[in-house]
Amino acid sequence: MTLRKLAVSFILVFVFASQAIAQVDISGTWQARYMFTEIRAHVDNMNDTVSGFVIVYEAQNNAVYHFTGTLKENAIQASHRDGYTFTGHLTSDAKIVGTLTTNKGLTIELVMTRTPQQACGK
Repeated sequence: MTLRKLAVSFILVFVFASQAIAQVDISGTWQARYMFTEIRAHVDNMNDTVSGFVIVYEAQNNAVYHFTGTLKENAIQASHRDGYTFTGHLTSDAKIVGTLTTNKGLTIELVMTRTPQQACGK
C-alpha cells in the first residue's frame, strides 16, 4: 500500500469516526423547579454554540433572561450579560444537571428536563 493510499484511508476512517461521535443537539424547551419557582429555558443549539432565553415564573412576576454559551461534548456553559452563569452537563437526551450562579453569588442546583415537542394546535 502506498503512502498516499494509507493517508486517504486514515482520513476516511477519521471522517466517519467523527460523524459517529457527532455533537449532541440540546435545542428545544427545558424545564426545572426550584422551591415554588418554575424555570423554562428555550434553547437553540448550532454546533458548539447555544443561545436562547430563560423565563422564571414566580408567584408575583415573571422574568426573562437571554443567554449565550457553549456545548462541548456534554458540558454546557452559558451566561447572561448581568452576571448570571450556568454550568452543567447533559446526563441523557432528556436531562441536564448543573449549577446556576446568580450575579450576587448564590448557587442553585438544577435538574432540567426536556419537554416533549407538541404538534401544532395541541
